[in-house]
Amino acid sequence: MQEIKWRNLGSRKTSSQAQNVQWTERQPQPDLYAILEVSPAASPEVIKAAYRALIEKHHPDKNPEHRRHLAEEISRELNHAYSVLSDPQKRSAYDHANGIYRRP
Repeated sequence: MQEIKWRNLGSRKTSSQAQNVQWTERQPQPDLYAILEVSPAASPEVIKAAYRALIEKHHPDKNPEHRRHLAEEISRELNHAYSVLSDPQKRSAYDHANGIYRRP
């Protein structure tokens, strides 16, 4: 059986010996098409209609106080997804980066 070695907490490293390590977790990016509930082959008109319907449903002012924080988060995600998918150049770059191939 392997012996467990514990770190000696009594010995502190001096600031010159300490390493500056910053831990950052990279969250997986949600699929923008899934956020707007459309397929990757959707036309700009369909994307716009889906965005308008979802933003109306999840608008913070149209939700009760106890759900307002969640509605704000969802509306931020919707706004980001729409800003990318409504611009043809951004949409093309997003599709290329995520391996989504659409027919022209």
